[in-house]
This record gives sequence, structure tokens and C-alpha cells, in this order.
Amino acid sequence: MKKNNLQQYKDAIVQNYHKPYIMQPLNGNWYTVNRFINDDIIRRHIEHEIWAGVLAPYYPQWGILDFDNPHNGIIEKTIEQLGMQKGQYLLTTSPSYKTDGSTHLLIKPELDDHPPTIKQYLRHLNCALNTCRGQIEVYPKISNGIRLPFGLKQHILADNIPLHYLSLSENIHWFDKLETFDLSHLQKFIHNQIHNLDSSLFSGFPEPDINSKNEGAFLYRKGLQAERTRHNATKMVLIWLFTINYPPEIGISLTREWIETKHNGLSRKINSGRWDEVYVDISKLAEWVYLNLEHYCIYPDSVHNGQYCVYESDIRFIAEVFPGQICKLKKLFNLILH
Repeated sequence: MKKNNLQQYKDAIVQNYHKPYIMQPLNGNWYTVNRFINDDIIRRHIEHEIWAGVLAPYYPQWGILDFDNPHNGIIEKTIEQLGMQKGQYLLTTSPSYKTDGSTHLLIKPELDDHPPTIKQYLRHLNCALNTCRGQIEVYPKISNGIRLPFGLKQHILADNIPLHYLSLSENIHWFDKLETFDLSHLQKFIHNQIHNLDSSLFSGFPEPDINSKNEGAFLYRKGLQAERTRHNATKMVLIWLFTINYPPEIGISLTREWIETKHNGLSRKINSGRWDEVYVDISKLAEWVYLNLEHYCIYPDSVHNGQYCVYESDIRFIAEVFPGQICKLKKLFNLILH
């Protein structure tokens, strides 16, 4: 497989998913792998050697409604109930489609022109589909993995006909063309509204320095570097975990593991056994980081890069078209960007 096809799939489908991932041999059962998903696993999935799946990131860029053994026109009724228009969803076969008709409905969710968190995504769709419990599963989930699209026996459906002949690039093309589906249209299904945060909570908060993420990645690898830096280093690590799309609960858990193993003897509180205070500090910092970044519309890298963006392959293409011609390079760059 050409590298650009793999990269094209990663750019569209698999960006910054946290561990663990799930894997299923073609003639076996699903099992969990407590590692980050990697290029080899993704390649094997799209080359039909295995099936692989992921858990939900903090901001899901795509979602799936899983119709297991659908009947009585439930797929069409669901599309109508949710108010989906053509172009806002993509129907694909599940591997068992030939025997029981199981189908996936793919969407790209948004919420009032902003990316929804995984909790907002699940809340809106689960409330809207409350009468269909047991017939439809909403994915991705925080704790249960979902099979990645476009693997073995996972074909785009057109008029209930699987399009077996489409290549991976063609499948991704139609996925990329999906329009976003605004979950705010489902607000009428939610009886207990999520309490809106008082904007006064943010008064006096400085805008976070998102550039600190690079320092956070270094600290996560190397641990504390000096005394009296634990508090600030913890904040840097949490910001970095946010930028790679970790939900806050997992970010807190990973930060606790990090400080337990990489404090390097440089924290007075830890050296004196005051772990409860350290854990409380992590929780408070996580709340501060996630509230502030969301308030200033700063999102994980993969969310920012999902729209109005160029990828590494685009840069190479631009450079090859107009080598050394700066003005034309800039014009082509902006054309691809939009």
C-alpha cells in the first residue's frame, strides 16, 4: 500500500486517539491492546488483515449509529427523526451485513458551530434515540471501542447496494464530502438541560498559552526537571494531553501516573508523602485547563486540523507544482486551504 493512502486514511479517520485500542482477528474475538494505535495496525485494518477499533477522543470528529439486525425501516425512520439531510450521513455495511443487514450510519457532528465534547455528543443522540434503545448503539464511547470504517466487508451503501468496487481513496473521498450534522437540532429531545456555566467564572482568567504544549510533551517524557516546578509542570502536561484529544478523566489519570513515576525526587510535597494534596492539585488544574481552553475556543490539534487545513502530502504537492515560485506557491496554498 502506498504511504499516501495510509496517510490519507489517518488524516480523515484516525487522529490522536488515546490508548487502548481494540483488535479482532478475522476468525477471532475482539480484545483490548493497552497501547496507542499505530500505523501498522491501521494498515492491517484497511488492507483487510484484521479489524481495529478505537475509543472516543474528547472531541469526536466523526460518529457512528450502529444498527444491529435492523428491521421495520428503522434506519429510514431514524434519519427522519433526527432531521438528517442527504449529504449529512453515510451508510456503510457492517461485516455481518450479508447475513443480518447490520449497518453503520456515519456522521460528522457539530454543536452550534463548535465541536461537541464526547459527553455532549452522546447526550444529544442518546436522548433523541431514547425510544430506540436496544436497537441502535451510538459510538464512539469513552469505554467501548468502535470498529474503524472501511475495513473488510465495510462498504458504502447506495440504495441498499454495497459498493464493493470503491477503492479506499474513493471511500475516503465520500467521507470527506460529508456535511456536518448540527446536534443543536436535537435539543428538543433533552428534558434536563445541561446547566450553562456562568461567564463570570472566566473573569480575570488570562488566555492560556497554548504554545506550552511542546514543553508539556517534553515534561511528560522526562519528568520534573527542577525543584518547585511540580505545579506548573503539571499544568503543562495537562495542556499537552488536551491538545492530543484526551478526555479530562483520562488526562487526570495519566497525569497521576506521570507524577508518580517521574517526579524524579524534585517535589517537596511528594518527598514528604503529601500525595493527597498532589492529587487534589491535579484535579483542580485539569478543571482549569479544560474550562479555559474550551472558553477561548482552543481545541485539540486534530479538531483544528480537520477543517480548512493542509496536510504534509499537500505541502509536497504544492512544492512540486511551482518549485521556487513563492507567489504562486502562496496562491496554491490558500486555494487548497479553502
